[in-house]
Amino acid sequence: MLNRLDRITNRAETHPDEVFNNLFSLLNYELLWHAFRKLKRDKAPGVDGVTVDQYEESLQDNLQDLLTRLHRGRYSLDRCRGD
Repeated sequence: MLNRLDRITNRAETHPDEVFNNLFSLLNYELLWHAFRKLKRDKAPGVDGVTVDQYEESLQDNLQDLLTRLHRGRYSLDRCRGD
């Protein structure tokens, strides 16, 4: 997965006028997990008020829920806050 992202990054940098129209297909659990691992722990909570440590308490469930909502087009901050 990360090799594909590296190739896309390289292509975007070397061909800045290129149009990428299906990057959403790359969005999977593994990618979200790697993105989460890159977060800095000493920063303020996100716009949903959740800290990295809080999110990590149920990381697998949280990432799977996020992935499901993103693919269904149902991602919203209200859902993140539990409203």
